[in-house]
Amino acid sequence: MSSDEAIAGRRVSLRAFAAVAAALALSGCIRPLYSDTTMSTQGASIRSTLAAIDVPMIPDGLGHTMRNELVYLLEGRNAQTPKRYKLLIATNESVATTVVNSAFQRADAASVQATANYRLLTSDESRVILNGSVTGFATYERTPQRFSNLRAARDAQQRVARHLAEQIHLQLATRLAAEPS
Repeated sequence: MSSDEAIAGRRVSLRAFAAVAAALALSGCIRPLYSDTTMSTQGASIRSTLAAIDVPMIPDGLGHTMRNELVYLLEGRNAQTPKRYKLLIATNESVATTVVNSAFQRADAASVQATANYRLLTSDESRVILNGSVTGFATYERTPQRFSNLRAARDAQQRVARHLAEQIHLQLATRLAAEPS
């Protein structure tokens, strides 16, 4: 074995050691968002803070599905948690046809687009804790059959509502998570 091969072998082992050392050093920097030990800016764990958020009724079909999904995501199995916060949500929904069949002059596909603006308030609505906005869309295929179009549009609306609820849940959790001390 020549000295060049020995030096190359040492470099490879030194690089491997450096990679392992860096991974071990950085492993303490990562913490799970939804663990019981992750504290929120409100002084409690993220799980209990999210479970303490009340979501009032949201009008229309999109709002109904989004509220149900949010209640499940926020409370999980802690339905008995006293509510200290209120999440107010306003939705805006539109449908756009994306592909038009030129032979029949009929739209072959459509897209449901929705935006939800939310505000997290104290339960007495005296202080805004945070606010934000999320957007989502889902496409669906349209056919000559009227009822299949209605069902496809409803399914797309429910997919958008679930997507918006997940995005709001994620934004609430990340923005309420306190910096580690």
